[in-house]
Parts: sequence; C-alpha cells; structure tokens
Amino acid sequence: LRQTHFGQVWLVHLMLALALLALARPDRPRLLAVLAGANLASLGWIGHAVLPGGQMSLLHEAISSLHLLAAGYWLGGLAVVLPCLHYMAKPETAVPASQILRSFSRAGHLAVALVFATGFAKTLLIATARGAINPAPDYFGLLALKILAVCAMLGLALLNRYRFVPRLATDARQTAIRDLRRGTLAELALAAVVLVSVSTFALWSPFAAS
Repeated sequence: LRQTHFGQVWLVHLMLALALLALARPDRPRLLAVLAGANLASLGWIGHAVLPGGQMSLLHEAISSLHLLAAGYWLGGLAVVLPCLHYMAKPETAVPASQILRSFSRAGHLAVALVFATGFAKTLLIATARGAINPAPDYFGLLALKILAVCAMLGLALLNRYRFVPRLATDARQTAIRDLRRGTLAELALAAVVLVSVSTFALWSPFAAS
C-alpha cells in the first residue's frame, strides 16, 4: 500500500470514499458533488495505461481524471433522465422535471465534448508512449469497439436532444416522452457495452510484445 504507486493512490481513494460516506448529505448537494467527483477523478491516477514517470505521466493522469468526470456526468445523468421523463408525464410534476432535463442537456454538451477530446488525447498519448506506435491488436481492437459504442451513444444523444426534446412543447408530448425514454434506455445499454469493454481491456497492456 505504501511502496507502490497503485497502493498510494488507492489509500487516497479510500480516504476520499470515507469522507464521502461521513460528510455527504442530501441537503448539501455541492459537497456531495465535490466529494463524489474527487472519488471518481482519483481513479484516473492509476490503471492499465498510466505512463511511467515524468511530466507526460502527470499530463496523462490529469487528462484521465477529466475524462472520468465528463463520462461520469454523461452516464450518471442518463440514469436521472429516466425518472424525470416519468414525472414529466404527470402535469403536477412536469415543470420541475423538465427544468432538470434542460439543465442536464445544457451541461451535457460540454461533457460529451470533453469525453471525445480527452479520449482522443489519452489514445494518442498511449499509442505514442514508446516513441512509435506499437499497439497490441487485442487491446486496440476492444478500444475500437468502445469508441464505436460511444459514437453510437452520441448519435442517440443528438437524436434525443434535437428531434424528440423539441416535441415536448407540442401536442405530441406523450409520444416524445416515450421516444426519449426508448432513446435513453438505448444509450444506457451502449454505456454498459462501454463499461464492460473498459473493464476488460483495463487488464491488458496497450503495447504489443517487443
């Protein structure tokens, strides 16, 4: 725990988790968000693709943390969209639910852009870490599957935001809610593919054997 980079980072991660359990309360949402975000971001300091030492390693860890925060907002927000759509179908709770949905949608644009930008930067850093691109075929094959799933999620997100959301203000409101629910469920299914892919190739080296 004390003599490896992984162990040192994991101690910090565990302390942050204890702080989250001890201090976070529903009536203090900002503190809850900060502590939860710190827990998630700390996972960017370890993993299969952490580069060995130097400034490039620090840069990669910072990009990884930002990537996790952006992806956490996107995927975590999708889980909140489903109950919002449920409440939007009821006249007495439609207004606050729609406000939450609009707020998530506005910040979601930035989160999605950060996911793609940091993901591209991470892939570039990993692929060129040894001075030349020498990828392990299995690793980059599964990485390609993850990228395709994320691109499909982006397509669904754009469809939801720019085709179905505007219909919420029309007579086709109930149909729009149904379509949004289906689109969100499809995004969550693709998100599961992404998480399974990451969990799998996190165990592999990104580099081909010398």
